[in-house]
Amino acid sequence: DDLVMYADAYYKHLSKEILIPASDDPDIIYIHALDKEHLRITIDRIDKGEVHRFYDRTISDDETREVRLFGLSKKDTFHFTGDDHPSITIRLVGGGDEDIVVNEAWGLKIIAYDDEGGLSITGNPIRSNLNDKPFNNTYDRTDWNLNRSFHFPLPAYYTDEGIGLSYNVWLLKHGFRSE
Repeated sequence: DDLVMYADAYYKHLSKEILIPASDDPDIIYIHALDKEHLRITIDRIDKGEVHRFYDRTISDDETREVRLFGLSKKDTFHFTGDDHPSITIRLVGGGDEDIVVNEAWGLKIIAYDDEGGLSITGNPIRSNLNDKPFNNTYDRTDWNLNRSFHFPLPAYYTDEGIGLSYNVWLLKHGFRSE
């Protein structure tokens, strides 16, 4: 009984921010806004002229706040469609080659990261952070940290009131790389 409860809590924790790496072959990554609450993400790998689907998932904004798509190497295509706007933030990180972004969607919150000249963006505008920092467009599966909080009492001496006790809370929240 407890195993199911803990597995569900762990799934909910991991589903808040989803990391999706593409392959080292050229990929076509489709992101479609199904309705106001769901995104469907599919990744098709192009290998020796044949197309193979290796990722297909529907994501709900009840569970997920952010999706991070990583186009690894080769020339990848990111294709955004749909007229609805789920509240999920989509961060796409281009790979080592020049990638193509086709944005035919309205209302999706898309942020792109890559080198200068590493992305060719067509269609509706998206927010882009293009710079020459090599860390911005790399994939590292261990590149995440848990948010932490420290709670502790702190004794103090005040010249007017005497001895006192205060309670301190320090919060450490990690974000996505430097923007």
